[in-house]
Amino acid sequence: MTSAPVILNMTKLGFRRTEAAAFIGVSASKFDQMVKAGDMPEPHRIGGVVIWRGDDLLAAFNRLTGRGDDGEVSPQDAWDKAVGLG
Repeated sequence: MTSAPVILNMTKLGFRRTEAAAFIGVSASKFDQMVKAGDMPEPHRIGGVVIWRGDDLLAAFNRLTGRGDDGEVSPQDAWDKAVGLG
C-alpha cells in the first residue's frame, strides 16, 4: 500500500530589512523611519540575523491602512474614507 504524496505549501515567515520593506511596498529607508516611529514592529535577532516576522508586518500594515488584524475595514474607517477624512 502506498500513501499519497505530501504537498507542502511553503510560506516565508521571516524577512530581512530590505525584504520587509518590499513586503509592505516601501523603500528600506522609509521602512527604517516607520520602525523608528513605531508604525512597524521592531525586529527579532536570531543567531546574529535581524528578522521581521511576516505576521507582525501584516498586522502593522493592516492597522496603518485602516483594517483590523482580520483584514476587515472598521465602520469608523469606512465612514472616514466616505467623507474624505481617510
